[in-house]
Amino acid sequence: MKAPSRWLPVLALLAIAAGAAFAGSDWTAAAWVGASRASGWVAAALLVAALAASPFGTGMDPRRVKRWRRALGISAALAALVHLAIGLAGPLRDSLATLWTWPSYRAGTLATVILTLLLLTSFPSVVRRLRVRVWKPLHRLAYVAGGLVVLHLLRLPFAPLVGVLVFGAAVGVLLLWRLGEGLRKRRAEARELNEGAHPASR
Repeated sequence: MKAPSRWLPVLALLAIAAGAAFAGSDWTAAAWVGASRASGWVAAALLVAALAASPFGTGMDPRRVKRWRRALGISAALAALVHLAIGLAGPLRDSLATLWTWPSYRAGTLATVILTLLLLTSFPSVVRRLRVRVWKPLHRLAYVAGGLVVLHLLRLPFAPLVGVLVFGAAVGVLLLWRLGEGLRKRRAEARELNEGAHPASR
């Protein structure tokens, strides 16, 4: 990653720290909940930004778009891990079983697991050592993570409805764009193959 995209993970952590500080200095139960909310929304915003890098980067240098998408994805994963850590240290400290028994927390946990997997495979050296051969399809799981975050937010009683709807709509639009791009590329490849098989038609 090159500047300024390489600073995004640091900025993400600073934003989470600022949210935590705003939640309260005495770290009461309300402060922990506030910090959990702040870190969760930071992670959600960074995930949407990572998914939006390709459509908004259309026409730009692909290498630059890739750097920003990677930096935003790493930042989203780090923020999600911090969000999970805050939840485990605060609101869920005495009820860890809810991570799997409550649908909302289960969806959020699965989203964090996916983002962590994508984080680990964001480094070429790790990909080579793990011999990952399906890198691109694997990273499309980011859309699955986005869907799980929508489910996570929908089942939280304190999540603002407007924020949930905006996030869900953003993920849906970006998914439709990705599907459309995939269909367009397949059609272009099929056309090239067809023209290659019938050179006289050129």
